Amino acid sequence: MAEAHELFDAAGVTLTEPAVAMLYERTEGWAAGLRLAALSLAGHPNPERFAAEFSGTERTVAEYLLAEFWSGRTRRCAGCCCAPVCCSG
Repeated sequence: MAEAHELFDAAGVTLTEPAVAMLYERTEGWAAGLRLAALSLAGHPNPERFAAEFSGTERTVAEYLLAEFWSGRTRRCAGCCCAPVCCSG
């Protein structure tokens, strides 16, 4: 969980230990999920409340991850139904 603290510190987000632990648990320690939380928390007026309400199941999180997935794919595979298989590298 030390890495989670480092990630939030690097993003300029100050959280209590329980809030970091809660976010770590809810994201299962997944770096991308923690990064999304850190981006959302930057400048948030009530970071502790945000941490308590963060679930990672919101549609915007899924849309962001889908966009990130497809942004790394080649044009050749963009229309291919097997893109996750043929362009996974």
